[in-house]
Amino acid sequence: MALLRLSDGRVYTAIEDINRLAGGITVGKFRVTQDTLDKVVGFSHPLSHDDAMYLISKFDPEDRKMVEAEGFTYRRVGNVVPVSGGGFSFVQRYEGGDPSDEPMTMPPEAIKAYLTPHFVHVNDWHFVFSGSIIKGVKLSEDLQGVVYAQAGEWIRLNPTILNWPIFPFGTPTAAISYFDRPMDPPFSMELHPEVSVLPQSLY
Repeated sequence: MALLRLSDGRVYTAIEDINRLAGGITVGKFRVTQDTLDKVVGFSHPLSHDDAMYLISKFDPEDRKMVEAEGFTYRRVGNVVPVSGGGFSFVQRYEGGDPSDEPMTMPPEAIKAYLTPHFVHVNDWHFVFSGSIIKGVKLSEDLQGVVYAQAGEWIRLNPTILNWPIFPFGTPTAAISYFDRPMDPPFSMELHPEVSVLPQSLY
């Protein structure tokens, strides 16, 4: 169930409320069967190439038409995995890659930058198959929010949204991510370390 929690204590669960209040972040549901979601939860992590391509094979053609009609034509499978001792591994898989290739893992310094409040210079749209995608967002000088999208839901952001990810422990996250520009070279990020994330906006 998608959820918006504001730093002033208010919580919203209706999608229309989230989309009205979350500062430009929008969420929704996509077409996927419970059998597919159950199978993805059982995959080993980091995802193998074949398992990542399974997610793509199960992405509904009508949803693909929807995103491509809005200019989102570049995609990858992202996989965030909690690691023993704390921390996370962020792995990306791409179509057309050699199934024997080792997964591409984001280095620790890149993850540190990613966790800093930032703008990413791309429009992105994520479809969650397991785990959760959680985004903190600055709404005003004295108000922040956290948006949660879970399996079977999507979350969409644009370059004007100052946000920071919150990686969930427990079930690894696997999602198909769509973008409106090529992924190579990597998207540029505008970091704002001067923005203080409120304690209630860290989880």
